[in-house]
Amino acid sequence: MNILVTGSSGQVGFELVRSLSVFGEVLAPTRNELDLTNASVVQKYLEHHQPQLIA
Repeated sequence: MNILVTGSSGQVGFELVRSLSVFGEVLAPTRNELDLTNASVVQKYLEHHQPQLIA
């Protein structure tokens, strides 16, 4: 299962990555890798990686 975690450099995001890794592959892009303010970039990222869970 692909799991997308945004904000993984913060305290909560860091703990989510650590905790969710037992359930599958955790995708934890940096701000430079995924600009959440750009809808077309987000759409392309989601289409490419197809996460089953977004946290």
